[in-house]
Amino acid sequence: MVEQQDWIEKNGWQLVIVQREDDDALPAFLRKLPRRNVHHLNDPNGDLYTAFRLKKGSLIQLIGLRVLWRGTMLFLQGVRPGKVGKDVRQMPGAFIVSDGTIRSAYRSKHAGDHPDLKAMAENYQKYAC
Repeated sequence: MVEQQDWIEKNGWQLVIVQREDDDALPAFLRKLPRRNVHHLNDPNGDLYTAFRLKKGSLIQLIGLRVLWRGTMLFLQGVRPGKVGKDVRQMPGAFIVSDGTIRSAYRSKHAGDHPDLKAMAENYQKYAC
């Protein structure tokens, strides 16, 4: 994610991380990001998740084979699970927002599904006029 953050900043964009926890509950991998232009919003009631139409995950989306496989691969790379969050069923997503409008949206298909932020941004730039 640091490489993607560098690319985002080089293009004059900013990264905003929204979570339902307090700053001290920020996942370890996010705490490692350089804090140059990273904005962190706490959304304890899930209002932004609702506004961005991010759903609650089903049992398959949360602990299905794809999630278990990705978790196993990360574990073998030395990544350890963090503290269980406020709402374990909340599905993640990523969005490009410009002038108050969602220009590109990525709503994860399962808990281990993370977007390629650079590809999202390149796709947005390709079609932005």
